[in-house]
Amino acid sequence: MKSLAVAALFVASLGSVLSAARVEALASPRIEARLARPVALPQAKDGGTDKDDEKDEEEHRALGAHASLELVDPGLSEDVLRLRFAALKF
Repeated sequence: MKSLAVAALFVASLGSVLSAARVEALASPRIEARLARPVALPQAKDGGTDKDDEKDEEEHRALGAHASLELVDPGLSEDVLRLRFAALKF
């Protein structure tokens, strides 16, 4: 009798987990407010040349660390500052 109750509980919990996974899989994806949106890469109009690639690379190297970080994830530097401030409080 005890093993029957354990088996019934196991089947019920397994059904619950599977139904929750199914609901999560069927849910539409949501965009969080603070996450960066994907940006399409620009396409070369003239087929691209090595000189253009070198020029782009030089421009990216000229960017500072803060500007590069903002290109990758806007708002992340603010989050880092908040974390540093919170760490100083403790």
